[in-house]
Amino acid sequence: MLNSGLRTGKIFRWCWDAGLVIKPTSDERRVLHASRSARDELSVETIAGALVYFRKEVLLKKRWSSARRASLRTYFIGACKHEFRGDTFP
Repeated sequence: MLNSGLRTGKIFRWCWDAGLVIKPTSDERRVLHASRSARDELSVETIAGALVYFRKEVLLKKRWSSARRASLRTYFIGACKHEFRGDTFP
């Protein structure tokens, strides 16, 4: 899902919808659309960072509960969006 969002540019809309503004240049968009290796590298970096954040800020601080409405998947996707915004673009 992340690689597809990077290739099509939908990742920027997903982040925007979550209140995370990212303003890639046209060159950055072109590279993400054209280069599978760039998408793969960015995906791995984003997921790796999100795992660290997710464990520290969500699981260890017990911010997620199965009794609440959001699934564990939803929380992790949110962590990926924040990590993507933080490590990628100004």
